[in-house]
Amino acid sequence: MAPDPDAPARRSGRGQPLHPLLVTLPIGAWVTSFAFDLAAHAANEEVVYARAAFWLVGIGVVGAVAAATAGALDLLTVPRDTPAWRTGLVHLGLNAVTVVAFSVSFLARRGDDSLQAAGPGLLALSVVALAALGVSGWLGVRLVHRYGVRVAAPATSTPTATGGRTGADVPDDETDPDDETDAPVEVAP
Repeated sequence: MAPDPDAPARRSGRGQPLHPLLVTLPIGAWVTSFAFDLAAHAANEEVVYARAAFWLVGIGVVGAVAAATAGALDLLTVPRDTPAWRTGLVHLGLNAVTVVAFSVSFLARRGDDSLQAAGPGLLALSVVALAALGVSGWLGVRLVHRYGVRVAAPATSTPTATGGRTGADVPDDETDPDDETDAPVEVAP
């Protein structure tokens, strides 16, 4: 039996999925840390921006662990061997690479290094990690908007142009990304 997608551990106090809410913390922290890394090179307050970037990277890693936990619980509700499952695994893998990259960055910045602007290596690592995060975010949006993952409980899902199935169980060959008829549609009662 598949895990209940509406279990309390997977939703906020208002019944919304937790993962999309939680991902905002690491995304915001890591993008801002990169901006602060750049500002540390351009501003007269190198220590302030470098120290802020250090803490933002660490906050992002901690937030990512919480987001990953909620995301993994959501992934458990997706039927195996479906396009949504495969997309979810790639999404998870890219997020894991991103968390490892920012964890390495955080450890490299410890101590006195957190008082200096990030060098070219750490800047490059941030660019690669943010690129992976961007692709992963795009896949996360695809999971929701194309495959209907965690959009609604099965009992409250609206029929779709794919024969009433949610996108999670629609094979790739039955959908066309450029065809708007693949999008969920509301059917009059």
